[in-house]
Amino acid sequence: MEYNLGNQIEALIKTSKKRLPEEIQAIFDKAIKELDQSVKIMGIKAGHMAPNFTLKNHLGDEVELQSVLEEGPVVLTFYRGAWCPYCNLQLKAYQNVLTKIEALGAKLIAISPQKPDDSLSIIEKHQLSFPVLSDMGLTVSKKYNIVYALPEYLQKAYKTLGLDLETLNGDGSWQLPFAATFIINQQGLICYAFIDADYKKRMEPIDIISILELLK
Repeated sequence: MEYNLGNQIEALIKTSKKRLPEEIQAIFDKAIKELDQSVKIMGIKAGHMAPNFTLKNHLGDEVELQSVLEEGPVVLTFYRGAWCPYCNLQLKAYQNVLTKIEALGAKLIAISPQKPDDSLSIIEKHQLSFPVLSDMGLTVSKKYNIVYALPEYLQKAYKTLGLDLETLNGDGSWQLPFAATFIINQQGLICYAFIDADYKKRMEPIDIISILELLK
């Protein structure tokens, strides 16, 4: 059960449909369809080198990808923020298999555009024991070519729900990263890349484990 993130997401979708107004759901669906046209040409594909970066964690300490890769492969996942219930489910599911990830010699790193204080809150809320890094300004997300700007109609929908990304991201922007997960081998090569325009779709933990087993 701990592996099946998809089942948990389906349950959340059903709950959200009961809670969200139909007009808001229609706006989200419209945005996903529009983004689906562009996501096909975005992201860094498997077989390319992963761009190096240095970001601060929730404690203000710097974490460099290259330094972590010296210890083994890295599972690098980008999420939208602590305000996103699908992101929260994903991070909890990954935490559940963290022991298995580390047993295969790999490290897990999560990145969001939110401020460091919000990274701290999500770690405390979900008792995460892997690095959660703050990519304010989406500098690293842009290196991985997974950033999109929210159209005005989608911004209005978010504000209706009380979500002001200008404040949440701390950089005054209405931009987000696609839900994306990259599995990077110790040489810095991207071996697998998951990216989807639908924020409700995430890479399954069992798939992460399967790919890491192939890298052994």
